[in-house]
Amino acid sequence: MHHVFPTGKMMTHLYDPQSLRLFLAVCDEGSIVRCAEREATVPSAVSKRMTALEEQVGMQLLRRGPRGMEP
Repeated sequence: MHHVFPTGKMMTHLYDPQSLRLFLAVCDEGSIVRCAEREATVPSAVSKRMTALEEQVGMQLLRRGPRGMEP
């Protein structure tokens, strides 16, 4: 399966389901800390997965601000 993202980068692989689930949880919770609590993991693990997912996609997926995270 091929995907072309707005950056023009073509991706030919699937994404890690755990990372996608965590991304959705961060979006739902609005916070890496609350996501980590909900998913029974630590914030640093969630943060690393979000950074890796953004690198895989080739663009920023989450806006980090004073009020938390937004897609």
